[in-house]
Amino acid sequence: MEYKEILHFCIENLECDDDLYPMLCHNLSGVYRRSQNFEKALSYSNLGIKSCHQNKNIRALSVLYYGKGISEYKLDQTKYIESLNTSITLAKAFGQNEIENTIVNNCKNIFNIDPELFTTI
Repeated sequence: MEYKEILHFCIENLECDDDLYPMLCHNLSGVYRRSQNFEKALSYSNLGIKSCHQNKNIRALSVLYYGKGISEYKLDQTKYIESLNTSITLAKAFGQNEIENTIVNNCKNIFNIDPELFTTI
């Protein structure tokens, strides 16, 4: 069984209010980004974000918005800046310094996105 199939199995057997659901969405989004299916990646990021909002689960929001922003960037959607900015702002607000640094470094070094575009708190 492949990684993607295992994640699909897990997400299909959880309710969207389960604490693991947003992280499964994040991981599935990553699988689809790596396979260049950015529409599907974006849809899983959005599912995870929706779950977090509905269930007041803030732990995964910063990485979900990061995945959303990268998918939007790859789909040439200008709103990617807002999503990445939200991701960085949330990481700062939640004290997720390592995640914040990873997001900024990935944007700069992997995707050639200028970190100066982000207006965070």
